[in-house]
Amino acid sequence: MSIEQDREYFYLNQLAQAPGQTLKKFAGTKANPKELGLDAPVKKSLEAGLVERGFITVAGKGAAKQFTLTPSGLQHLGTLEIYPRREPPNPKMKAFVLMVLLSAGDGQITPKQIKSQLTPAVSKSLGFSKDALTPLLQSLLSEHAITQSATDSPAKDEQFSYRLTDAGKREVVRNRQHADAVFKLTGSVINQIIEYAAGMSGAPSAPAHAAQQHPGSGSVQRLTEDELIREAKGLMPALGRNGLLPIFEFRRHIRRKFGEHAVSHEEFDSRLKRMRGVRLDLVSVAEPSLVGSDELREAVQGAGELFFYVRDLR
Repeated sequence: MSIEQDREYFYLNQLAQAPGQTLKKFAGTKANPKELGLDAPVKKSLEAGLVERGFITVAGKGAAKQFTLTPSGLQHLGTLEIYPRREPPNPKMKAFVLMVLLSAGDGQITPKQIKSQLTPAVSKSLGFSKDALTPLLQSLLSEHAITQSATDSPAKDEQFSYRLTDAGKREVVRNRQHADAVFKLTGSVINQIIEYAAGMSGAPSAPAHAAQQHPGSGSVQRLTEDELIREAKGLMPALGRNGLLPIFEFRRHIRRKFGEHAVSHEEFDSRLKRMRGVRLDLVSVAEPSLVGSDELREAVQGAGELFFYVRDLR
């Protein structure tokens, strides 16, 4: 990833996170990472380039000047690597903390409460320390696996509390626990694990006709376009990134819920391409080398490009 692309991500992501995806000004010089070299001339050139490429629009002048992210800018943001890049979290600690959060049910939990379960024996057995908790929570926030809320407590480990999102609950069943990890789980928590592991995600049951064989017919009924759109929209809040839903996540969800036939390249890919530009948009991946081979195999092949994301046309 080049420094120019890191600069673009830094700017476009500010807009994506802003109310109405509009800002009067970008982060000041002191807030900009030094390695990006965002002095006044570079910022001016960067802003002009983003406008010229149609990624942002500018309205007004002087104090009334406003920058707004465009749909193509949002698409472009989804193809850029996240900046700043972080070291991947310790997988054993990530799995442990996710399960602690899940065991809290729908309640909020503070770092102090999480650390209370990280006893010296647990830390030694699993190979991580309490000091690693803060960066791990920041990583989970960036993955939209948890939400953060401010508390009234002045204590450092109690200023914020955290709760798992639907995406976080899916992460629980994707991360294997260390054999020595011990948890106290209620029946409702265990039921959630079973549901998410089965790909149900608390969603309504599949339509009775979907992916069912008719006796003696040897055929499988096809999903309708309305059903595919509904499933994509249902996944977007939890798995979407800046309005872009990875196709490999979409395909895996459909496979779990409706069966293998529903995600064949002949059925699934052709249906998405027919709806392109009418009911949804397909976004290609800028750097295929940065994507895992398994995820690339689940992407949709276009004419000279590989579509990696679905975007809802609103």
